Amino acid sequence: MRKRIRHTVTYAVLRPFFRLYMKLRYNHTAVRFRPPKDLKGPYLVLSNHVMDIDPFTVGLSFREPIFYVASDMIFSVKFWAFFMKLLVMPIPKTKYRADLATIRDIRSVVKSGGSIGIFPEGNATFTGDLMPMPEAIAKLVKLLKLPVLLYNIEGGHLSNPRWGRGVRKGYMKGSVKRILRYEDYKDLSPADILTEIKTELAVDDLAFAEEHATLYKGTAPAEYFESTYFFCPACRAFDTLHSEKDAVHCTSCGFTYVIDGWGRLHPAEEEEETTITSRTWYAMQKRALAEHIDTHPEGVLFQDEGERVLDVVRSTKKTLLGEGVITLSPSRFEVKMDKEHIVWPVKHLDAAVQQRNKLIIHNRDEERTLYFLNNPRRNALKYVLAIEYMNRERKT
Repeated sequence: MRKRIRHTVTYAVLRPFFRLYMKLRYNHTAVRFRPPKDLKGPYLVLSNHVMDIDPFTVGLSFREPIFYVASDMIFSVKFWAFFMKLLVMPIPKTKYRADLATIRDIRSVVKSGGSIGIFPEGNATFTGDLMPMPEAIAKLVKLLKLPVLLYNIEGGHLSNPRWGRGVRKGYMKGSVKRILRYEDYKDLSPADILTEIKTELAVDDLAFAEEHATLYKGTAPAEYFESTYFFCPACRAFDTLHSEKDAVHCTSCGFTYVIDGWGRLHPAEEEEETTITSRTWYAMQKRALAEHIDTHPEGVLFQDEGERVLDVVRSTKKTLLGEGVITLSPSRFEVKMDKEHIVWPVKHLDAAVQQRNKLIIHNRDEERTLYFLNNPRRNALKYVLAIEYMNRERKT
């Protein structure tokens, strides 16, 4: 209880300063949540996920502090761990494990009157669309039996896309979109609850920008685009993109797109009229990747050199194994270092991207997790999408 009191006081003291910071840096507005008179907390707050600071921005809409469930990977980054513990006191959840301790911690906080905050995607969006969301969140909703507050962060992806660097100052807004009382969902199946959650958490930043007539201006709005996008729509090559200032250029065919203040991409050549969004580009590259895997059952899909390889133990301890080359083929994932050569079957793997571009590969069979660091332009997402697709196809 002492930690909760400390957290509540810290939250109350620092909230006005963070509200001012968000207004000045992002032109952010947090709509105050005013519960109906007949609605009593604690609550379960579910929000779409845009950037690392989302727990702080969501909290600005509430008088009382929210206790967030967060991947314990953040505790391995000392800088973030310090501020997260100080300001939002997260409840740790271990990636790739059914963590009963997390459920116990959630129930303990609820029992003492605290509200819980969760980002069901578990991963900040790369495109503005919702990332995959497990049905486990719907089962937790039924287990806790709390009023559910469905919260929208709008304009966040255009303000600070996950792949980008720096802020494109436009307009951001956070607010509770809908309240689900226990009576609203008690008779629904987990699948139906999940559908409700997905529907209410989905946002459209392009429509939001147009509605508010807002341009998102930055000094280099296309920089590091290739850390998420690895497919050229013009020549269909992989790993050939390079970004600079407001342009994305293909080193294979020479085609260039320029990004505007609405987050749309235009061909640099005036005679070309095709305009696409990052969402469209992302969907195209997923289809192209699936087609390539289906038609090339052998050979190297992706390879990157200069990878710093770390062994992770429950995300609290990381040991540097060395530097090497990682290679993904349809059947295996390989790590070649001076002192170790690791070969893992793809069917045993889960993959994720932490923060902006740090690759995590987990072997379910060996219960071992490796963490890969490289230059900020190296694309980690391509490994995740390829592994997910190959394992999904093998299950069907």
